[in-house]
Amino acid sequence: MNFSSQSIVVTGGTQGVGFATATLFAQHGVKAIAICGRNRENGEAAALPQENNGLWTPVQPLDGDQLK
Repeated sequence: MNFSSQSIVVTGGTQGVGFATATLFAQHGVKAIAICGRNRENGEAAALPQENNGLWTPVQPLDGDQLK
């Protein structure tokens, strides 16, 4: 598949399946990728292969009481 014109957002992209997904999209030439997650090192590792089109953004999960 050709992803060169696609922009994607991967939530949970700093570990596990999300990290693997973000890495594969990056390796397959996605136009731009935004990776959301808690682990800075992994998020940047997946985003950086995109040169200037990769972005990692930190996410702080809420506890259930904050949603009420």
